Amino acid sequence: MKLNPFKKKNKAMPVQEKGSLNLVADNQTPRYKYDKNWENRVFLDTVKASNIKSILTNVRGAPIALSNGFGYMQILGVQGKDVFTSSPAEQVELINGYKQWLDAIDFDFMEITTRLPTDTRTQIFELKHKLEIVIQQLLLPNLDERVRVQMEMRRDGLINSIKVLEIVEREHFNTEFFIAFFGRTLEELNYKTRVSLTVSTTFKPQMISVEKKEQLITTLYDPNRNGEF
Repeated sequence: MKLNPFKKKNKAMPVQEKGSLNLVADNQTPRYKYDKNWENRVFLDTVKASNIKSILTNVRGAPIALSNGFGYMQILGVQGKDVFTSSPAEQVELINGYKQWLDAIDFDFMEITTRLPTDTRTQIFELKHKLEIVIQQLLLPNLDERVRVQMEMRRDGLINSIKVLEIVEREHFNTEFFIAFFGRTLEELNYKTRVSLTVSTTFKPQMISVEKKEQLITTLYDPNRNGEF
């Protein structure tokens, strides 16, 4: 079982300096080059400074192994709902569902509320793919002028949409809700996970992705991030 999927295989590789930008020194005008590994290194530093050892990506549910001897941790997501804008019948249903869940939980858990950046990477990737196709089409010889104008308008629209999504990801934060619990063994953790996911018909936590766990752990443990909890 590979307990630390984030550990570098080649230990002899030199460690890069921290920072998202590296100064490129040559005979040309000094410029900065984006360090693609910076965000991952921030997460690794966060894990090293906390009790979190690794995320077991090869285990069902991707539980989090702890380095303090306690065992394992699982984090589930909870879909937020505005109770006050719901009808009286919906309010009763939601409250009863949460009460049903609480009555069935026979172990300790933590409730986490945090503000995480909006993830627009998938949309940006799709738009960049479409933009690349449009740019290639604009390079075709003997392109009809009317078609060229239409494609140039589409190109400009795609570029603008990408910029908007980049701004949203950088500046817009979503309030999200999670619950976390611990188990001394994977069997104990699996039992708690199964109970949490199935005991209520209306209050139903959900499994979250490994990427979301990385983002959440980094936000909770790194005071230099913009997330709040």
